[in-house]
Amino acid sequence: MNKARVDTGATPLLMACENGHAEVVKMLLAHAGIEVNKAKTNNGATPILMASENGHMDIVKMLLAHDGVAVNKACTDDGATPLYMACQDGHLGIIRLLLRDSKVDIHTRSEGQSTPLHATTFDGHLHAASILAVYGARLDAVDRDG
Repeated sequence: MNKARVDTGATPLLMACENGHAEVVKMLLAHAGIEVNKAKTNNGATPILMASENGHMDIVKMLLAHDGVAVNKACTDDGATPLYMACQDGHLGIIRLLLRDSKVDIHTRSEGQSTPLHATTFDGHLHAASILAVYGARLDAVDRDG
């Protein structure tokens, strides 16, 4: 169940989260031995990151409710967190859901020192940027390139 089945390192849980298969995720999370943070791909993605990136709000809710999910450590190799990916892709419901969780750090930075607020600007996600501002994002944050 926690063992990677493909050469990328993806586990069944990660694949179900990425593809939006909520019933499979629910079944896997019900098993006592499931490791929600160990299921990393070769690029460091975790199940909650993949669900956040792909807009699967129901799955993000299930993962947040599961004990031990590390929402700020669930980074790709470039330092992106689930919040960062949801912001980059403009998933407003997931952004709100993540920000309501007290464990989520709105100020985490990627390898390039960009924040979730920077991520909203890549494709012009104005509403996502507004949500972050309401939750206290630093509007003057500077990335590595200044």
